[in-house]
Amino acid sequence: MLITFIFIILIIIPFIPSIKEYISPRDILPLEINFYYSKNPRYFSESFKKKLNEKIKIEDIQKALEKTKTLEFNEEEVKVEHTAFIESHTEVDKILYTLGNLTSKENVTFKKEVYTKGNAYIGANNQIRAMACEGEIHLGKNTKIIRWLDSEKDIYVNEGCDLGVSTTSKGKIKIEKNCKFKRIYAKEIYTHSSFKEKEEDKEAYIKGNIKTYSNLIIKGNIEIDGNIFGEKDIFIGENVHIKGNVFSQGKVFLEDKVKIGEEGKTISTIAKKGIYIKGRIKVYGFMMTEGEGTIN
Repeated sequence: MLITFIFIILIIIPFIPSIKEYISPRDILPLEINFYYSKNPRYFSESFKKKLNEKIKIEDIQKALEKTKTLEFNEEEVKVEHTAFIESHTEVDKILYTLGNLTSKENVTFKKEVYTKGNAYIGANNQIRAMACEGEIHLGKNTKIIRWLDSEKDIYVNEGCDLGVSTTSKGKIKIEKNCKFKRIYAKEIYTHSSFKEKEEDKEAYIKGNIKTYSNLIIKGNIEIDGNIFGEKDIFIGENVHIKGNVFSQGKVFLEDKVKIGEEGKTISTIAKKGIYIKGRIKVYGFMMTEGEGTIN
């Protein structure tokens, strides 16, 4: 009998901390997360441009334009142009540097990095390793970014594009249907056409943060002045406005006319397993996922 009792005690001992935590939890509130801290979202572009400008001087560019139109950069060959027009079914196998606008037709492959001081007008079915642009970027249908894309101004993304590892802008980013992404950053991210917000009172107003351990569904003409933290999936329905950050260990689903954040403020919408957007939405700041990001 004593042996049995000792055996039972030995089995129970490892579970005592868990039982104690269940009965009297010490962390019923979420772990404190600094949503506003992040690495520089435009790091890839800024690092590339800094190295490029340190190695390539304006006098070198002028000489190159007068002669071979090529320069050396970190043992790579750089093709320099005043403006560039790339014909269909072309493969560009050098780093491309343009002082003016860049235009490409359909089915162009840029195997190296691209830097343009003007605007970039990219044709359909292009493939771009990485691009830094001082002007606007217009991506044609079904264009694929392998690594990163960045602009000092606005970015317009046509249907069916794959935005690679990172797409960032100092301005706004507009994204059409059937696009994929991992990480996006801009002052304002919006899908399809920008929707007009009706000047009407919300049916419900919640001030404060929300923490949930199960799936969360938010529906109705609601405004939430706070952050949302979910251990599982978060479903945000039509016309919902969340002023704070949204963080999910699962997936985040955004329906038509959802708004996250406020103009002039940077917030984060982060989902570990995926972000799924259906319809017209506005997000101010970051959208990031380790899983799949889709826009329909």
